Amino acid sequence: MTFKPIPFHSFSQLQKKISVFGCIFSLILLLQTQKAHAQVRPSLSIGFGLPELVCIGVNFPFEQVQFGVSYGMLRWSAEDFPMTSLSGDIRYYFAEKSQFTERNAWYCRLALSVFRTENNKYINEYTYLSPKIGREINFSKRFGVELDLGAAFEVQHNQIRKTPPSLFEFGFLEFPVLPAASACLIYRLK
Repeated sequence: MTFKPIPFHSFSQLQKKISVFGCIFSLILLLQTQKAHAQVRPSLSIGFGLPELVCIGVNFPFEQVQFGVSYGMLRWSAEDFPMTSLSGDIRYYFAEKSQFTERNAWYCRLALSVFRTENNKYINEYTYLSPKIGREINFSKRFGVELDLGAAFEVQHNQIRKTPPSLFEFGFLEFPVLPAASACLIYRLK
């Protein structure tokens, strides 16, 4: 009996749906934000975190609410397969006013992230829901840093085997809840 690996595309159906929805939603939000509030502009972010990994993103503010999408990747070595993540989030800003912007400094963030790992034996895909609380620290009207902390709750896990299981393979530990934290440098567009 020969083992045939299950064909696997670079992104799962869920990742495709999230990315298409995120792009369409972001574009609509960008256009509406530009019409409704000419002074409000999107911001770009680059940072690292869990489950976001090393990521780049775009955020669309609307008064004290902000929507964002990001793509992250992490590779330990040239021989390893990269870990990837695709995230979408919504933030609500509250409490003290920020020094350089009209938005408040503290925020609650709810993110949905699809996280993918791969090695020679299997491919794992996880979907996490991550509530976080954070603070935006602005250095000027254009530049700032976002720091947040929370938890990542696993809502879905799929595993695709590439090879048959070994006789001595005992599995691995599952973590349905992980600590979630991130730090991002933000740049607001004109």
